[in-house]
Amino acid sequence: MITYETRYESNIRTEEARPILYTKALAILSTGEILTANEIAKRINKNWKRQDIQPRLTELKDKYHLIEVDGKKHDFETNRKVATYKLIKKD
Repeated sequence: MITYETRYESNIRTEEARPILYTKALAILSTGEILTANEIAKRINKNWKRQDIQPRLTELKDKYHLIEVDGKKHDFETNRKVATYKLIKKD
C-alpha cells in the first residue's frame, strides 16, 4: 500500500512540474540554439540533470510536435554522443 501512495505522490509532483518544464525548455530553444538535453537541463537550473528534462523533451517532440531532433554531438560530461534538439519553426 505504501508503494502505491508514494507513486501517486510522485505522479502529482510530476504533473505539477510538467507545464513549467515545457515552458522553460521551449523558451531556451526559442533562442535558435541547437542543444542537448543535458545543456537544456543546466540552463533551466544548474542542479537539474538530463534525466529530469529528457522525458519532457520526448513529450514535446512526440506528443506536441514542437521540437525535433537535429543531430548528434559529443557530451563531455557523459563522454558520449547524444541527440541535439531544436525548435520547429512554424511558417
